[in-house]
Amino acid sequence: MKTNTSKLTAALLTLSSPILAQVAMPTQAQLMRGVTPIALPAPAAPVVLLAADQLGDNREVPGMTGVLQLDTTRMQTLPLVSNAAFETAMKLRTNANAHTFFQVVTFDEAGNGRISRLQEFGNDPSLQFRQIDSEATCRNRVLQRIAEVVNTEMAEGWDAVPSIVRVTPMYRPDVQGVAYYEYEMDLGGFLVASTGEHDRPITNWSSVGQSKMAQLEERAGAETIHKVYKLDALCYVAENAMGAMITRVGNLPDRMINLPAVLREGTPTPASFDRTGWRTWSELKTAYADNYRPFVRQLRDNCADLWRSERAAVVGPLGWSAWTTYLADGGTSAQPLYYQHTYGSCYVGCGPVAWAILFCWGDRQAHEGNPVWSARTGLYRTDGGYSGSATKAPLYLDSGVKNVTEELNGRLGTWCISGSGATWPSRMDDADGYLVGRTGATCDSKGSDVGVNLASYRDEISSSIRDRDTPGVVGTGFLSHYPVAYKYRYRTKKVLFSTVYDREFYVNNGWGSTSTFEWVEAGTFVYGVLYP
Repeated sequence: MKTNTSKLTAALLTLSSPILAQVAMPTQAQLMRGVTPIALPAPAAPVVLLAADQLGDNREVPGMTGVLQLDTTRMQTLPLVSNAAFETAMKLRTNANAHTFFQVVTFDEAGNGRISRLQEFGNDPSLQFRQIDSEATCRNRVLQRIAEVVNTEMAEGWDAVPSIVRVTPMYRPDVQGVAYYEYEMDLGGFLVASTGEHDRPITNWSSVGQSKMAQLEERAGAETIHKVYKLDALCYVAENAMGAMITRVGNLPDRMINLPAVLREGTPTPASFDRTGWRTWSELKTAYADNYRPFVRQLRDNCADLWRSERAAVVGPLGWSAWTTYLADGGTSAQPLYYQHTYGSCYVGCGPVAWAILFCWGDRQAHEGNPVWSARTGLYRTDGGYSGSATKAPLYLDSGVKNVTEELNGRLGTWCISGSGATWPSRMDDADGYLVGRTGATCDSKGSDVGVNLASYRDEISSSIRDRDTPGVVGTGFLSHYPVAYKYRYRTKKVLFSTVYDREFYVNNGWGSTSTFEWVEAGTFVYGVLYP
């Protein structure tokens, strides 16, 4: 399928434009979130901005009050490459004291357009989140999830119904009030529930190991945790009463410079885009909403259908289907338990560790008699070297596995940010160099350097697990982590005239223990697959 890669453009309109009719009524989504529709200010002729892609000479866009005809020959355009570039261009073209509004129009390859509601520039009300659900509402959602999975292969260790033993409120810098509640279970494991549409209803969960709060407490030692933040899919930060970071679980998402304003399939990587480390925890919190705006918007949009389903009244037989679950050969017991070690002045990187887990999983399958992989001994060789004999890969990290991850570190171009090893998604395909001369196995990978989660990437991983019983490397969070997914599950629900899908991956986080495995959203900005 052809992918549109044209740059976004923006057009300045006047108060007389018919586009202002879009403010007439709030949308259902606005009412759902409790967002007040924007009212036009009293001063005359506020500036209205139309941000769009693929604008031709004339375009028709469906709106709340009918079809809009956009005559681009009468519009003044501005480039919209990144948030920063957009804001700079707007400040140069508009009165600093004027109220500036914008809408976003997107076109698919068939030329069909969609238009957003009106938003005030600099305010971005659609991304202003607050707590909607109470702890009691989140608890009921969690109890429902437990009832769905207890005594199934999805919930290893929950042979009986677990009980909640602790509830921890968690925050996110851009959410007013509590953003999440974590529920710790007496039989092991945890569930994290979101209090609103800023994230999935159940963001991640596990039936094994420590809760995130317990992990943070263990790392904090004698220091008292005052507040916990969940920054993305797998990153949690504990701070003290003074607001200073004490410790964390997972990789901090990097600071993004000139990140594209909109993340979608075909979004090119700007020449000036860069990832750097944050100087302080305070800086990260303060800049969170602006810096991660494209990721937050993508997350909000990707889980919108789940929330519509969550809020919709269930009538008659309508409801979620049963979960359908697939897992790779060997299940949990076959997963190599590797983790990052210090390499030079930095950690070796989660990308190299993820590929090492996948390659060595294949090697162990070959040595343990899996007929699909029996001819592929040699994915790991003695002491992780190139010319040694085809010995069976270790289950746990040792000097040989360290040699494998260090070689992959070099092949993937992994570099150091604030002590952590970072790898660009587009470089993950360079892992194929490791296989040359060692075995006849092959691998394939593709990724978005700006962190676009694509259905095609998810499908590569889910089909690898479902159709070939083979795990795959995925990317989670805000360009922050590469785990290995070896289980995939989904369910469906009919809502009005559409079908909603709920999908999850069960991931080996590469943290050295099965107790850190968990279910996360089946969204990914990269895929890495292995073939025998």
